[in-house]
Order: sequence, then structure tokens, then C-alpha cells
Amino acid sequence: METALEEDVKLQRTAADSIAQLERSLPLLLRKSTISKNGSQERWRVRRLVRESKVQVLNKLVSYLDQFQELPQLLDRHLSRFVQALSSAFLEYVEYHNIQYHALVEETTSQDAIPLPRAICRILYTLCKVRGQKIIAQLLNNEPRYLEPILQAFQNWSQPTKSPKDVRITLEGGMVWEERYVMLLWLSHLTLIPFDLTTVGSNDIENRFPTTSLALSLVPGTPSIAARLVSLAVYHLGVPGKEREAARALLVRLVLRTDMLRLRLHEALINWALTLVEFGNVETEYSTYESIGALSFLAGFAKSADDVVMRQMFKPIWQSIRHMLDEQTAHFDSEQTTYFESTLSSAVVRKLLVKIHCRLGVAAHRLLRSDRQHEQQQVLGCVITYQLEALDDTETSVRLTASKALGVLALQFGPKATSLLIEALEENLRENLSWTKIEDEEGMPDMHRRMGWKGWRPDYTCLIAVKWHGCVLTLAQLLFRRAIPLNALQNVLSFISLALSFDQRSPLGASIGTNIRDAACFGMWALSRKYTSQEIMGVLPDTWQSLLQRMANDLVEAACLDLSGNIRRGASAALQELVGRHPDTVSCGIALVQCVDYHAVASRHGAMTLVAIQAAEQAKMYEDVVFRGLLGWRGLESPDAATRRLSAETIGSLLCKSRFLGSSQGILYLKQGLCKTHLTEIEHRHGLILALAHVIEHLHTLFHRLQDVAVDPWGCLSTDKSVILDSTSGDGDNRYEWGRIFDLHRDSLAKNEDVDAAERSQYTHEARSRLIWTLTSAACFRDSVQVSLNRQEKLVLEYSSQAMVGFLMFIPTEAKRKLLESLISMVRMSSHKVGAILAVGHVTIVFHDPLATYGTISPEVEAIIETLIERTQLGNDIEVRCAALQSLAHGPLLLCKLIPEGVVPALQACLDDYTIDHRGDVGSQVRIAAIDAAGVALRNQLVQSSISREHMVARICSLAAEKLDKVRLEASQCLQASWSVLGLMNAERVAAADIHDTTTSAYFSKVLALRTHQSTSLTILTGFVSTAGDGSTSLLQSSRKALVSHTEQMPLSDLSFLCTNFVEIVRDHNDDRISIWAMEVIAFLFDAHIIQRLLDGDFGWRNLFTTINKAHFKSTDIRRLEAAIAVYSALTAIHKVKIDVLRKLCDMLRNPFAKIRNLAADALFSALQDEQMLTVNWSRPPNELKSERDRILTKLGTTT
Repeated sequence: METALEEDVKLQRTAADSIAQLERSLPLLLRKSTISKNGSQERWRVRRLVRESKVQVLNKLVSYLDQFQELPQLLDRHLSRFVQALSSAFLEYVEYHNIQYHALVEETTSQDAIPLPRAICRILYTLCKVRGQKIIAQLLNNEPRYLEPILQAFQNWSQPTKSPKDVRITLEGGMVWEERYVMLLWLSHLTLIPFDLTTVGSNDIENRFPTTSLALSLVPGTPSIAARLVSLAVYHLGVPGKEREAARALLVRLVLRTDMLRLRLHEALINWALTLVEFGNVETEYSTYESIGALSFLAGFAKSADDVVMRQMFKPIWQSIRHMLDEQTAHFDSEQTTYFESTLSSAVVRKLLVKIHCRLGVAAHRLLRSDRQHEQQQVLGCVITYQLEALDDTETSVRLTASKALGVLALQFGPKATSLLIEALEENLRENLSWTKIEDEEGMPDMHRRMGWKGWRPDYTCLIAVKWHGCVLTLAQLLFRRAIPLNALQNVLSFISLALSFDQRSPLGASIGTNIRDAACFGMWALSRKYTSQEIMGVLPDTWQSLLQRMANDLVEAACLDLSGNIRRGASAALQELVGRHPDTVSCGIALVQCVDYHAVASRHGAMTLVAIQAAEQAKMYEDVVFRGLLGWRGLESPDAATRRLSAETIGSLLCKSRFLGSSQGILYLKQGLCKTHLTEIEHRHGLILALAHVIEHLHTLFHRLQDVAVDPWGCLSTDKSVILDSTSGDGDNRYEWGRIFDLHRDSLAKNEDVDAAERSQYTHEARSRLIWTLTSAACFRDSVQVSLNRQEKLVLEYSSQAMVGFLMFIPTEAKRKLLESLISMVRMSSHKVGAILAVGHVTIVFHDPLATYGTISPEVEAIIETLIERTQLGNDIEVRCAALQSLAHGPLLLCKLIPEGVVPALQACLDDYTIDHRGDVGSQVRIAAIDAAGVALRNQLVQSSISREHMVARICSLAAEKLDKVRLEASQCLQASWSVLGLMNAERVAAADIHDTTTSAYFSKVLALRTHQSTSLTILTGFVSTAGDGSTSLLQSSRKALVSHTEQMPLSDLSFLCTNFVEIVRDHNDDRISIWAMEVIAFLFDAHIIQRLLDGDFGWRNLFTTINKAHFKSTDIRRLEAAIAVYSALTAIHKVKIDVLRKLCDMLRNPFAKIRNLAADALFSALQDEQMLTVNWSRPPNELKSERDRILTKLGTTT
């Protein structure tokens, strides 16, 4: 389910902070401060190299800019300032550090630092990606004097590097593609200089780029700088990267300059490109990317050239392109199709061919209008045919380009040719479109009924989705350009309405048709924007207003209920345009637009549960629209379970509004739908039953509110008026038997041969449990509830447990007891009945007497508690123990004023559960559940013993400091919720909203401050050492930083008490991993020079030494031995135990592990500074080291 707060809303809120961060960080990234030689003035010069720390800043800047892709206009006010700062730094680098680029590249092959141009170009490319290359290129420095330096820098930096370790030894040298792309784009902008290129640049610089595999002969007299630009651009046209786009822009602008046209440079390049395109019939090595580059140049040339130039080059371009396509068709079945297959199989090539055909068609219509009419018609026919064939291309980009091309061509051809084009599109849309007879005329979309399709519903199953997308997108483009004649609007709009509800399912169940609905939204938006109400009224004088209203109805359904956020927003934008451009044509238009807002429909949950209800409240027609949509494929028939649940919830709210309470149409439709659906349609039945459950629940809530109103909220649900008269109620209220609804569902299960398959479905049990929860007035539901309790799905068990509570409310007292006994027996007989355990806890409310005397518990509740306590003590079944604790927390502990004595020890045992199996620390699940239960017990003051209460609080505080994130968060939230009753009011409150809050040093400082006396201090530190000794790197740093700050200003007596606690943890957990963590924390305290403050006190140094000695006695755990040696190494500086520690380290030289012997030798050398030890290989077997060990012991005796 989508979150309520969409990304663009977050961006709007954080945009100011992000831009401020960009403004602060960008100058520091580009420049560094230096002091002048006289030391009197600080200067800012560009960096030569962006070091590792600044690379991290660069990554953050790029991530900040990437956020603006959703709303790039937020950057517009600041773009000029950013681009100018970047371009000036780049030019300064080119001026002062140009020749040092390769040296810097060779120094930075480890990628921990990069040259400054690379960082600048990366940011500029990101800006191009966010805002568009045309806008960014216009902001770059366009002074003519920079054309030669940038071109020279490009050629110098493109030389192969000299470092043999550099794998980038190519013609691109050390540059990456962002650098090449930005510099080519900048050069294309600089070619617009208003001077002849013969006056710019030097003539003695050679070209370092080969042009292509085919020779390119430039005309005599071509300026040197133009030749260098041509060779540079032509080479990068064949590169498979973004730089090809910039190279194409550079080459097109260059050849269309006035001075280059006089030299006929364009003819040479066009001939080269056409030869390259037709190169498929020559046997030689050939790159497809060269073909793509040549075609992109031809497309750019055809788009930018004026009529005079295009008249000269039209015929050769057209003949070469048609020759290429004719050859591909002629050799389609032959073995000589390698070139054409490799070229035309590329979507980029097909897209470029569409663009070229479009420009050639426009040119043919303009240039061949009078003298060669036959040739013109032949060209235009080929162009239109090719564009129509491209509409069913498999690639979206090709279809989009073809639709735009047809829109452009339609403006040139006039109304008559456009009408023929529309007829061809409509014929493609009608192909394979079938219709299904429907009994309910009200279930049809409004537009279908208007078109005379009364009683029929379109079937999209056999349609070709890609063809529909291309045709609908073309109709939308024609509407956007006002190319569709007014008399064709009615048919066009009918197909766009069909497209707005288009939906297919792939064999894997994925939705197909989102792009078609998106194109339909665009079409309705274009119609609303480009055609006035008077124009529509002139064509359809009788139905024009109802036509616009039906458009609004379809858009409301799509905006509120569509599964795709893009479609909801597109429909909302089209609806806003419709209401704004055509006032007084849509019912409640202004109010409708205000609730169906562009941002409000961004969240699917908000759109369906809030916006849809608000839209339905505006008028009766919108209620019908929303209800029909919720019953269809966007709602209850959706294959997505979350959508069905959301739709059912919305239907429950919708049908309980005042306009529906007097009518049974909605409820009857749900009941009839349940009867008509086959049992194998599990998803549809799941939605219908959930919808019934939500309707019943909402009406049940309204029952008491409508007691004094002349409305029967129950009458619309069933014609069976048999009243349930519960002998225990005594008030004789008018609630009716609802069991027939469930009987309908149950009978359909019993009569169908696929019962077993449906019974095994999670959705069947979920929907049935949810319905039973609301239909707990008949005993016939008991068996079904117990069947659902055997499931494992969390949602099913939740509803089933609540349904059991409701069921017990309506049966006699003796029957309640018997049912409770059966539930308890079910729990005790099977160790895997998680559903029964949850149900036992929930039914506590049925047997609990809130008016009972204090200190008394009913036998039923006591039996429930004993059963749940037994389940918490099953050592191996983690799921059952968690379910028992959850059941205790939400049942007896929440309701009772007193609990048996066995509850507190059981909770304490679960708080200390560290069970480990092949899945890892599964005991953490038990600890989390126990924290919840213990928090409930403490808040309700059920722990009477002060000692037990104190120990439980200390244990929760300890868990608030342990290394597992989820446990730490759960414990901190428990402390936060129970703070006023835990006796911790003097300490600073421990609060955490999410896991991140529990990873800071400030958080651990607050936890350490909770230490009050011996018992709580020891318990809290036991949990803390797991983080400070074994946590992740970030946790290790935060916890140890908190420990240092906690002990810095601590009195010596308190510090001695703290260190003694760590020693006791090592002693009390001698065979546990906790002792390892505690020893590592003690070693850290030595490294931080904290324990050394106790040298002049009476701290038990001897006790520390003996405890560490016992902790690793006869141990083979490498980590334990390493931790012990770390402590010993620090203890060698303590005079009271120094000799004993050194002898112990000598003894560890006999350890069978070479790593341990080396660590012990390092510690001994640090203490003794014996140079002879450096010559010994301590990795040799221990028996070979005996003489050296004896020598050290002898030296120790002499020292003593």
C-alpha cells in the first residue's frame, strides 16, 4: 500500500533545505582557500583534485539534485547561479591546470580521488538529467574565446594515459563519459559564435580522432578548428553512450553555420552519413552504433535545416532511407540479413527512422507541392504507411515518436487527409474488439451507453495492447494539436473513453494497459484544453453538455480508483482542465475539483478511502460512478489483495452514507455477486465477502446512532426479519438474523466440487473470518471459526480470534465454559495451535468481571493464565511462545487487577531468552513479545513485589541497550510509554521514534544514566556490553562514545563501582559470550585511559586479573583468548599485578594457536622492550619455543 506522504510532497517540504545545502557545499567542493605570499590576504583557488572526503560531498550533492527530478521547476531560480559557478571553475582549471590532468588521473586510479573537471561534469550532467540539456547548455559560458581552450583541453585529455595500471588506455584517455558529454555539449553551444571560424583557433594542431571506418573527405579550405570539431564529433557519433547526443548536436550546428554552408561542408557530411547507412551490402567489419550515429545526424539535420538547404539534400536522403528499408524487406528471408537485423533490431534506429520520415514528409509536402505532385503523393503515402506501422512497435519510445510524427504531419495535410488518418486509426482500434452481453445496464461506463452500446460491455482480452497504445496516443496527439475535425470528435472520444478503462492481465497476472490509460488521460486533457464549449456544442447540440459530464464521470472513477499513481494524477489534471475550461457544464464542478486534487490522489489509500468518499458526497451520479468502479477490476475484482481490502473498506463507508440507507441496491448487488461467482474465483469472492463484512460493520456502528430516526439500517441487508431474542439481553432490541448471508457463502462452498481448493486459500479464510467477526449472532459460525484458527496467516488469525470473542457474547453461560474448555484443550494437546492460543487470550474479556472484588480472579481467567504460562515455557517452539506472550499482553494482563504468582517469573525468564538455532537469535522474538507483556504488567501495577518490579525494570533497561535494533527499539518505546510508573522520574527520559534514534551516542548516554544502584547497574551493563563489545561498527562507535562521556566526569568511587560491575559480568558469565564482550569493553576502557584513573585508589586489580584468568582457562575460543590478551597487555602497566600478568603471557606462548602466541609475544615485547624477541618466529610449534620462553621467564625473575 502506498504511503500517505508522496515523494513530491516531501520534496516540496525539504527543497529549501536541500538548495541551501547545495549553496553551502558547492563552493567548498570547487575551491580551496590559500594565503597569499605576504600572508595578508586569503584567496580562493580551484582545486586540482577532489580528495576522498570531498568525493563524499560530491555524492551527496548529486543525490540532492536527483531528488528534484519529480519537480525540476523548483531549481529554476537557482540554476543560473549554480551553472555559472561550475563553468567558471572549469574554465579556471583549463587555464591553469590543463597540462596536469593526466598526472592527476594516474595518481587517482584507486578511485578514492578524482580530478576537478570530472566532479564538475558529473554535477552538470545531473543538472542536464533533471532540467534538460537545452536549458543547461544555454546557461554555460558562451564567450568565443573559450572555444579553442575547451577543444584543446578535450584533445589533450583524450590522449592515452601512460600508466600501465590504468585500464582506460583508449582514445578517451582518462576521461569518463560525463566529461565527454558535457564538453561536447559545451562545444555545441560555443559553435553559435557570430564570427567566421577562419578567425578562430590555430592551424598547426593535428586531429587525434579518426573519423570512422569509412573515409570522410572534407572540402578544401575548411578551417582547422572546424576540421577538428568535425573529427571529434564524427568519432563520438559512433560511441555507445550519452556523448553521442552531444556529438550530434555539435555536428548539426556546425554544418548549418552560414560560413560552413558556403563551403558545402553539409554535403560532404550528408554523403558520408548516407554511405554509412547503406553500408550493409559491403562485407567489412561494421558497428551498429556508427549507423545509429549517422541516422541521428540525419534526423537532426532534417529537423534544423531550412527549405533552401533541404531542397538540395531531400532526394539523396529519401532514396538512401528507402533503399535501406527496401533491402531489409527484400532480404528478410535470406541469409544476408545480418546487417539489417543488427541495425533495425535496435529501437533507437527505428525511432530515428520515424523522425527522419516525419521531417521528410513535411519537406515533401512543402517543397514538392506544385511541380512534382505525383512524386509528392508517393512520398507522403510511404511516410504515412511507415508511421502507422510504427504505432504497433514493441518499444514505447518508437510508438511515442510515431504518434508525435503523425500529429505533426496531420497539421500539414489538412482536414481531408486527417479524416482518412482517423479512419485508419479507428479501424485498427476496432480490430479484435469484442463485446460481452451484460444483464445490468447500470454497470456500463457512461460513455459506452451513450454510443449505443446498451447492454454490452467491451472485452479487452484479444486486443493487442501495443497497437492500442500507439493508436490512442496518436488520437491524443491529434487532439492536442487541434488536428481532429469537429465532426469526428464524437467517435474519437468514444475510443478514448474505452481506453481509459483498458485492462489486460499477463499470464503471470501482471497488469497490462497502464500506458494506454495514461494516453487516454492525455487525450481527455487535450480535448478539454484545445476545444471550446461552443465548438463542441456546435457539433453535438443536443448531447454536448451530457458528453462533458460523462467525461467528468469517467475521470472521477480513474482519479479515485485506478491502481497506478500516474493515471490517478493524470485523470485529476484532465478533470481540472475540463472544469476550468468548460464552466457550468459539470455538476458541482468546483467542489469536485477541490476534493479530487492532484496531490490528494497521489496516495492510493487516500484516493480510495478519502477522496472517493468526498467525491461521492458531491452528487448522486458520482456515488454511482464510484460504486461501479469499486465493484469492477479497479476494486473487488482486482488480482491484488491489498486493493480488494481497500475497496471493501471504501464500499463499507460508501454504502452507509445517508443516500444508500433507504435502498438495498448496493447490498443486494454484493449478495447477488456472491451467488453468481464461481468458487474458483477466489480473489473476486474474497473482495465481495470483505465488502459485505465492512458494510455490516459500518451499519452496526450506525444502529445505535439511528435509534430515534425513522430509518431501518438493517432492513436493506436481508428480507428475513426473524429477530434474535437473546435471553440474557432483556432489552429486546431490533437486530435481525444475519446468518443467512453467511449461510449463502457456506452453502455455495458445500455444493461445489472445488471446496477443498477454496478451503485451502488464505483469502477464503481471511474473508470468512472477517465476515464472521461481524456476524457473531448465530451459533452456526463456531465450526468455521475453529477451522480458521488452524491457519497460519496473521490477518486470518486476528479476525478469527476477534470473531471467537463476538461469538461467545451471544451464547449461554454454560456453553461459554464448554467452548473455553475445548479451546484450552486444543492449546494443550497441540503445540502448534497459534490461532487457538491467540483466541484464548482474546476471550478473557468474556469471562472477566470488572466489578469483582479486588484480589479475586474468576476460575476461567485463572485457567486461561495458567495455560498461557505453560505455553511460554516451551523452549523450542518460538512462534508458540511469542503467541502466548502476545495473548497474555492483550488479554489477562490488560484486564485483570491481580495476576497469579507464576506470571512474573515467566515474564522474567522470557526477557532473558537468548535461544539460538540455525535461523540465528530467534530468542529475540520472545524478548520483544516479553517486553510488550512486561510493559502492560508494569503500567497496570500488577507486579506487587518491589524486588521483582525493580528487576523487571532493570531488565527492560538492559534490553534498551542491547545490540539488536528491533529489541532496542521495542524496549525504548516500552520505557517511554511506562515512564511515569517505573520510578525513573529523576532520570532523563529515554525516547526513540524509530531505529535510527536508538543508534546515537546521546541515546546510549541516557540509558547508562538509568543506573541507580548495584542490582540495576549490573543488569543494564550486561545488555550494554553486547552493543559496546559486539555491535556493528556504527553501534560500536556510538555506544563507546557514550561510555566515555558517561565516565569522563564521574567521581572515582562511581568509576570504581562501574569497572567492578564489568568484572562481575565477566565472572558471572564465565562460559557465555557475554564475558567476551565484557572483556573487550574493559580493554577499551584501558585504551581510553579511563581505568587508569583508579591507580591511586583501592580498585581490585588482583580481582580483575584472576577473573580474566578464569574466564579463558582451558578455552579454545580464539576471540575469548584475544580479548584476554588485550586486557593483559593493558595490565602490564599496573605495578600490583605486572609480574603475574607477564608470567601469564609467557605461559600463553605455549598456546597451540599461532595467532595467540603472536599476540602474547607482542604484549610481552611492549612491556619488556626485549629486542631479541623480534628475531623469533612465534608461529613455530610451541615445543621449539621453549628455550626462548625460559629465557624470558629467567629475565622476569631477575627483574623481580
